[in-house]
Amino acid sequence: MIEGTQISEHLRQKNLQKKDEELRRRKAMIREIDRRLQDNQKSPFVLSAEQKEQVHTYWDPYTDSNAKGWIEYYSGLYGEYDVRFLPDTVYYMDIDPFYNNRSAAKYIDHKCFYSRLFPQIKQPETIAQKINGFWLDANFDSIQMDEILRRCQEAGKVIIKPAVNFCGGAGIFIWDAQKEGIGRLENILRRTVVDTVIQVFLKQHCEMEKLHRSSVNTIRTISFYHKNKTHLLSSVVRMGVGESEVDNVSAGGISAGILENGRLKNRGFDKYGTCFPEHPDGAVFRECRIPCYDRICEHIVDAHKFLPHFRLISWDFAVDCEGNPVLIEANLMNGELDFHQINNGPLFHELTEEVLWEVYGKRCKDAEKH
Repeated sequence: MIEGTQISEHLRQKNLQKKDEELRRRKAMIREIDRRLQDNQKSPFVLSAEQKEQVHTYWDPYTDSNAKGWIEYYSGLYGEYDVRFLPDTVYYMDIDPFYNNRSAAKYIDHKCFYSRLFPQIKQPETIAQKINGFWLDANFDSIQMDEILRRCQEAGKVIIKPAVNFCGGAGIFIWDAQKEGIGRLENILRRTVVDTVIQVFLKQHCEMEKLHRSSVNTIRTISFYHKNKTHLLSSVVRMGVGESEVDNVSAGGISAGILENGRLKNRGFDKYGTCFPEHPDGAVFRECRIPCYDRICEHIVDAHKFLPHFRLISWDFAVDCEGNPVLIEANLMNGELDFHQINNGPLFHELTEEVLWEVYGKRCKDAEKH
């Protein structure tokens, strides 16, 4: 009996410790997000007294987050006031965790298994992949380092990226046989400790190359599974700048909104909210169009239904030289918010109130009782 009591107390203490750690994590994240708002405050927009009252009326039933600051920020950059702009704290702390199963994401969101998870969608050619310390080929058969190096040399240019816990371009290596020796590549691969995938560097469509030649420019689309239907909430194209070979906005790239017909909007933004009427390297956004954009949307709608644990997914697609959509990544949690709202307005648009009631409904009902 004593032993059972001790076990129960141990479990209770562990549960309390876990809750304390989660609370500290949430507070730290809120501080970091609010700090980003201050650092990136390029918006000259200031809410009027009437708009401030609208913000309080709209958001107070759901959250005590700094809604005013975020709505000023997004309204100013987007160029139009809207009380439905999501504060980053609301999105990352409450909405994304509510809709996406984080525990499942740790196992399902693994790039080495994309070929099995999305067999109906074209993907970059895999040369080799490291899983749990073992190097395997695209068919999951064992492969030796000498053969990996030979295949990489034959490909000429490859991209090496972490298969898990990957965001913002961190951990990516691009190896070009014309610029670097094989020893450099071998050194990178032998030092790799996390699960990794090596793929042939994609040759993109000429229309995508017009946006920026050095990087593979990708389409980022957020899909939302709601009431037995997949909604495409927002799409942007991400482009590198200068000599950069990655398109990530966090790495200095630019994003621009995409219209339903695949054409780009007439301006783009960097991560600081700086507006560009055209790409620094010359492309005029309003004159550009994403090839096969309709097929990319079709792939997303079809694929999302196979991932019911994740109702909010951020998809990355490229377009190859033949005009085919190529899946690069499916972000099953913590997909970026800011470049969507800066380019395209409130993320959920007319679904915003339905989403807030679904996420915060019980909290709102409890507040009404008091």
